[in-house]
Amino acid sequence: MDTDLFGDIIPTDEKQTWKNVANFGRHESSERNKALSESMVCTDLIEKGYDPHTPYSRDSIHDMVIEVSQDKWIKIQIKGDLTKTKQKASANLSTRGGKTTISHEGRKNTFYEDIGVHILAVCCLDGIFYYDISKHEKTKPIRVNQNKHIDLVEWIKNEFT
Repeated sequence: MDTDLFGDIIPTDEKQTWKNVANFGRHESSERNKALSESMVCTDLIEKGYDPHTPYSRDSIHDMVIEVSQDKWIKIQIKGDLTKTKQKASANLSTRGGKTTISHEGRKNTFYEDIGVHILAVCCLDGIFYYDISKHEKTKPIRVNQNKHIDLVEWIKNEFT
């Protein structure tokens, strides 16, 4: 099996495409969804007058932060559901999406509220919807068409001024 400089498998015949070698198709679309969703939220925050900052580590517990006043920052977790409209889009309030603290793979499930994340941004085909994580039950997913979203600018004014 041939690999590239980074150790990734290179398809060697017509049956081996990026879509079916080692789950690259899913990985590629997942990474694209994440990148597009983060870009959408970053652009939206800039348009609202904020200066978003993103961590360099993929393992960071939050996806973006903004300074809302001197030395006051809010952490934002971004979830992309860019293949769905708001009628079907949803997002979990934890790193693994489960109800338990340990998932079936043995990896720890962390609830975003427990580690200081303030806002969940859900991106779908209909736009970006922001949610105050503290107002939602941790074990239930946010459903864009059912859960009330917030006006982020108003929320920040009310929470931090």
